[in-house]
Amino acid sequence: MSAENDQSDDPSRTVLIGDNERDHAIETLRAAAGDGRITIVELEERMELVEAARFPIDLDRPLAGLGTELPSTQILTGATGTQRSAGSGYGWSPDN
Repeated sequence: MSAENDQSDDPSRTVLIGDNERDHAIETLRAAAGDGRITIVELEERMELVEAARFPIDLDRPLAGLGTELPSTQILTGATGTQRSAGSGYGWSPDN
């Protein structure tokens, strides 16, 4: 099996994100800036990456190092650690 085939089955690279996911990422970044964990310049740079993100994996880089579970991991595992289907959507839970 080639790496290309592996990626086509990876929902973190194939399931599109929406405004809710981007908004959540920006809230996380703003909180990190407010706590002094990243600078304002870094906040702006990371926010640009979030705004351009199309897939969960695109949010990993701007959220890296902030102590949160990365979006590419969240789409693959639920709260119980079981694999989610691509159709369940990033960030969705029955409690929402």
